[in-house]
Amino acid sequence: MACTTPSRTRTRTAQPATTPAGRLLLRAIAYGAGMERDATEVSCRRCERRAEQAPATWSSETVEGRRTWLCERCTRDNLRGIEGKLDDAWW
Repeated sequence: MACTTPSRTRTRTAQPATTPAGRLLLRAIAYGAGMERDATEVSCRRCERRAEQAPATWSSETVEGRRTWLCERCTRDNLRGIEGKLDDAWW
């Protein structure tokens, strides 16, 4: 009697973001989700927009121990700038 094992095939699940910029944004969101957003009086480092607390739609980065913030509009502009620099092979 021959012993046969069922073939195992891997199925690929749909990814939430298919573009490199989309994956970058998802990583930024996942990274930012664990960060504290209770800082008081934050301002966007590009356009100087102010908020009492950092809204969930703002992004932050820490450089040399100092946290800076980008408002939603500036975050989108920054992401579009990154997308514009990608080679056509990525798309």
